[in-house]
Amino acid sequence: MKKVLILVFLAVLFIACEKEVTVYINDEPGQISGQVFPANATVMLKQYQMNTTLNCDEDGFFLFEELQPGKYNLEIKADGYGTQLISTEVTANYNQDIGKIYLTDIPYPIRNVSHTQMNNYIRLTVQLYEQIVTDNLDSLITVSPEAEIAFGYSGNTISAELQNFLEDSVTIHFSEAIETFTQRVIDFAYDYEIQFADLEVNNCSISNGYRISCSFTQPLMQESLSNSLITVVPAANYEINFGNTITLNPSGAFQPSTEYVVTFKKEIMSVFNTTLSEDYEMSFETNPLQVVSTNPYHEQYFVEGNRIYFDFSSTIKESTIMDNITIEPASEFSITTSQNN
Repeated sequence: MKKVLILVFLAVLFIACEKEVTVYINDEPGQISGQVFPANATVMLKQYQMNTTLNCDEDGFFLFEELQPGKYNLEIKADGYGTQLISTEVTANYNQDIGKIYLTDIPYPIRNVSHTQMNNYIRLTVQLYEQIVTDNLDSLITVSPEAEIAFGYSGNTISAELQNFLEDSVTIHFSEAIETFTQRVIDFAYDYEIQFADLEVNNCSISNGYRISCSFTQPLMQESLSNSLITVVPAANYEINFGNTITLNPSGAFQPSTEYVVTFKKEIMSVFNTTLSEDYEMSFETNPLQVVSTNPYHEQYFVEGNRIYFDFSSTIKESTIMDNITIEPASEFSITTSQNN
């Protein structure tokens, strides 16, 4: 009896000395579910050192059960598609439905890849989901056929300029592994292909005086341009200026009320070695011949001198003038002509 009393006394003394007693009770487990497109995907569930992988069913659905509340990461993959990473949190006795997940052919951490064609180079822009180690960009991104590349990196964006690139296609290769700032190595392989379409005439316009200006969808290779690649029918005097825009500046007169056809030959070449798929034609019609002004003007009084000047909208044939001018009352006259610039 004495031993029992001592044990009870010690137990009461121990409890009395404790300031606070915490009791831990396990929460009810939760779930994570979702649907992946395409359906042949695998989903890896990660939390600390624990990894669990499921194959989606034939409709792309997956379900992780009996999960303790907390934060989890999902890594979703499928053959021929990029990896997608999703972070979520499980709460007690609740199904955390991720919803529909669409995989793309761009692997994580690449968000988007785009390019712009410049004069003699291509500007490539790669947007990333997270920052990466950039010490080896020249080995991370390569191209074929080979080209000079100038890299830049800001925030989550890589820029690369392919300089002096004169091919009609290029493939950008991303290496099979990339390291993030969190020292996580992501395995992926991705090729971004650029295939340049045929060169096309973008726009042609005619301004006052029949000045013609034509732009193209790609920068032109200046060395390939010559006057023989442009014809004007009927023949007209033009000075041709070549650049990314071809300009025809008239240097002579045009026949009135005449349709002119300008042809750009398909041999015109861009800096990417692409050409027009066929000859490009444009046409315009000149205005009818008109008297623009006279001196003296019509019905003018008190005319001094014995000269009359007529200014026409276009050059006229001198041989047609004498038989088509009359003066009343009859008077002898002679005709001289001059060309205004």
